[in-house]
Amino acid sequence: VKGRIIDKDGGWQDYTTTIDVLNVAPTISNLSLSAGSVCTPLLGQAVTLTALLADPGADTHTAVIDWGDGHVTTLGSSDIGDLATGLTHTYSELGPQAINVTVTDDDLDTATSSITTTVAGVMLDALSGELEIVGTECDDSVEVHKVSSSTLKVVYSLGGSAATTVTYNASAVGHIRMDLGGGDDWAFVTQNLVKPATMLGGAGNDKLTGGNGNDILVGGGGADLLIGRQGNDILIGGVGIDLLIGDSGSDILVAGSTVHDVDLAALDAIMAEWSSSRSYVQRVANVTDGVDKSSDRLNGDHYFLDSNVFDDGVIDFLSGGGGRDLFFANEEWSWSSDWIADLQNNEFVEGLAEAI
Repeated sequence: VKGRIIDKDGGWQDYTTTIDVLNVAPTISNLSLSAGSVCTPLLGQAVTLTALLADPGADTHTAVIDWGDGHVTTLGSSDIGDLATGLTHTYSELGPQAINVTVTDDDLDTATSSITTTVAGVMLDALSGELEIVGTECDDSVEVHKVSSSTLKVVYSLGGSAATTVTYNASAVGHIRMDLGGGDDWAFVTQNLVKPATMLGGAGNDKLTGGNGNDILVGGGGADLLIGRQGNDILIGGVGIDLLIGDSGSDILVAGSTVHDVDLAALDAIMAEWSSSRSYVQRVANVTDGVDKSSDRLNGDHYFLDSNVFDDGVIDFLSGGGGRDLFFANEEWSWSSDWIADLQNNEFVEGLAEAI
């Protein structure tokens, strides 16, 4: 930078100095993901990502979009405008996805922004035999039917999508897992299906019905209806006024919530013990950390205790049905006492920790 100073007599002097102009990094705003007419991206459906890029300088930019599933999109300086108009991607995997966007200017300064989403749909893992069903944050409906000895049929509508039917070879399916997310969800497994099912309702007023296997039903937040039907089932109502019906079989009914509600490994371990051939009294001791618990118990160190099973502070209604059941409920006389419709003299009731 050059400058000249002139005095009142016309004398002058030139000066020269250097100014460093520092680069300002770009910024990313309004990062969003659109799934079209449904509230959550669906498996195999194209989604659109948009974002606004700002930079006070006249820099050129490149961008890298990590879609969270191992796929990456790179934008050069000539197509960086695609961020504003929208980039499309199709997911082939279910479950949570974290999308990261990184923009770099020609001075190598960067800006990053991220957004998360959950890809909903139905998929069979051919190796594990797990039939996985992931719902949306809106209302979902799922039906799993045993059509014949060799065929299972799933009919589902997720987050406003049209009803879809898929069929599977029954021998390829070993276990059914549903994680239905938010919304008022409705899901059931037909009574003639022995495959075990794990059904997580998530937030919302859900209606979940198990089949003929040893099922795990977790209502989550909201007023839920859980029906276990046949098998030795675990029913966890969650927070809210819930109705739990064990039906036949030896069931565990929990009026509130537990620390294991979304810990599938812990729930599977407890279910392994609860559905074992041991006596009712021994199974109760094993899953509640009783003094007479077995050293070879199948639940390991995963327990339902009166310190990790929590009262939800409202009335819940429990019916064990046939079989010898184990209840976790608030029996203290108060406005929020839980109601057990058919408690038998040979059945146990465990207390609850204070509401969390």
